[in-house]
Amino acid sequence: MAYISIIVPCYNVSSFIERLIESVLSQTYKDWELILVDDGSIDNTVEICIEYCNNDNRIRLLRQKNSGASSARNHGLKDAAGEYVCFIDADDWVEPTYLANMIESASISDTDLVVGGMKELNDRYVKEWATHVKSFSRVSFKDALTCKEFGQLLLGPVAKLFKREIISSFQLAFPENVRVGEDRIFVYNYLKHCKQVIFNGNVDYNYERRLDSLSKDRMPFKIAFNDYCAAEKLLADTKAEYLIPDDCIGFLAEIKVFHLERLLCSLMEPIGIIERAKRLKSIDTEFLWKHNSTGSIKMKVIYTLLHMRLYFMTSLIISLNCRR
Repeated sequence: MAYISIIVPCYNVSSFIERLIESVLSQTYKDWELILVDDGSIDNTVEICIEYCNNDNRIRLLRQKNSGASSARNHGLKDAAGEYVCFIDADDWVEPTYLANMIESASISDTDLVVGGMKELNDRYVKEWATHVKSFSRVSFKDALTCKEFGQLLLGPVAKLFKREIISSFQLAFPENVRVGEDRIFVYNYLKHCKQVIFNGNVDYNYERRLDSLSKDRMPFKIAFNDYCAAEKLLADTKAEYLIPDDCIGFLAEIKVFHLERLLCSLMEPIGIIERAKRLKSIDTEFLWKHNSTGSIKMKVIYTLLHMRLYFMTSLIISLNCRR
């Protein structure tokens, strides 16, 4: 049977890590190794991991100083021995058939990437991200990139099965200089080397949307702008490689909107009105105007003012809101 390396970055996840490990131990497919990479946790995550390592030799713990999820995943990749690699976040968990379904799909000739569905859960709702079974060749992959049904599932590394040979041969890694969105860059760089991708239609990955997750943090403008530039390059490269017109980018627009909204969020801090107005000019407000789907009246007002290029007035309104 094909050997699978499961890589899990861990940082202060003592409340969740046992659930994840137990879900891996319950897999009907048994030929795997679980690589837990502790990223400098200061709670008792390490102690929990060590206990499981002592009880099952398929589980290994790697440790590093706090360097971020990208660094932790890269650390795990260097130590992986499997023919295939999959990534699971420490606060998520998988159903017992997860690996079996992945391997069954991967057994189809020339499949380089298997993409599964997932359930998104938080305190208020459960949402399924799923597709019907569909295979895309290199020639037809543009259809997957621009279609919301399939493209949404390509946003990150989880609920996927990668070939380690492709990762090693092309020296692929998660960019460590990007704070948010780095996982999407990794997936897209991997896709460049795929001949065939299969969406298997199974929903057996459970994604825990935590309200304190990194993607919800308000970041300094420089960091958010750096991430935005990385996303812009990703979008430009993808459009050029697959010859995608500007008006047909489909779900890819969501990547850009996500980073544009984070840029706006970074400007909600109390800074000088003139300085904020200058920074607002650097945001692609026309794109936000066309593609945003916010239901917030306050944000609609801000988008309208930016669309009218009233940067100083927008900055003033944000300043008044910050004071309140």
